[in-house]
Amino acid sequence: MRLAGSAAGAVAAVLAFRYFAENQPAFLFCLFAFAWVGLFRFATSRFSSAWMFFGITAALIMLSALDRPESAPMMAINRIIDVAIGGAAALIIAALLPEPRADLSGAPASAATQPLPMPFWARRHRAEVDRWLADNWVVMRHATRGGLTVMFLPMLATALAPLSPTPLAITAVAVLAVPTTAIRDPRDSVVVERAIHRIVGCFIGAAIGLIGLKVSGSDFLIWLTVVMAGTWLASQIQSATTGIGYVGTQLGVAFISTMIESEGPSTDISAGIERFAGIVIGLTVLLLVTMVMAVCRSRDEPETVGERDGG
Repeated sequence: MRLAGSAAGAVAAVLAFRYFAENQPAFLFCLFAFAWVGLFRFATSRFSSAWMFFGITAALIMLSALDRPESAPMMAINRIIDVAIGGAAALIIAALLPEPRADLSGAPASAATQPLPMPFWARRHRAEVDRWLADNWVVMRHATRGGLTVMFLPMLATALAPLSPTPLAITAVAVLAVPTTAIRDPRDSVVVERAIHRIVGCFIGAAIGLIGLKVSGSDFLIWLTVVMAGTWLASQIQSATTGIGYVGTQLGVAFISTMIESEGPSTDISAGIERFAGIVIGLTVLLLVTMVMAVCRSRDEPETVGERDGG
């Protein structure tokens, strides 16, 4: 599903550059649409991983190639190759390690929801459409938050100069990397808390990454050991049952992004600092979008499943 989603996202990004590179409003709408669809279908489809990586890959390529649109096709090809190599490595390790006795992922798989009745505009389907909107309203709001944040990132490119588009692309990954259990709670206080968890996790991960770059220097073995240790730490936090698993997810994204540049180790600590700054600024935008949407939330919006059940 990762490979299929990444390939579809890469194709979508190339098509967006092909037809809308000179049309900024249309280009920004594509960013919003790809991120929105990826987040929404991640929470509602049984092919959740494919949809998540569709949104991540499309946003990653579109933002990375902002200053060089002609490089988008090659970035798409490289991205698909990278995912294939990473997937092969994961399969090899999974085959070599013993079978786990229990699921330690800490998060249940996404539950597929009923599709929107078609044609949804027909009057006879009104009750079904209302029920579908009520059941999916929280997820739609969550997808809108992520889509708006990713859409705003290119607008910050000038304001964040001389930062390169790379931190913006990594920020998109951090925004879209969402555990399934972090979506369906309708309370605004919980949503804001998760947004803060994003920033805290990225801050810690990037800080550890910068320390790791400083410690490892040009020694590849030390660098590799630090990468393994930091990834293990992020996985342990993400799998914990203490309520801060979301911090571990964002910690891992920021740590790996800081430690690795292109095909190998970051050669200059300034690149890590640049990525750290981009991630923090981008996630601050997400926090602001979240807070504004919480303040502007309509009191007469459709009742969610959790609210109907007293949750």
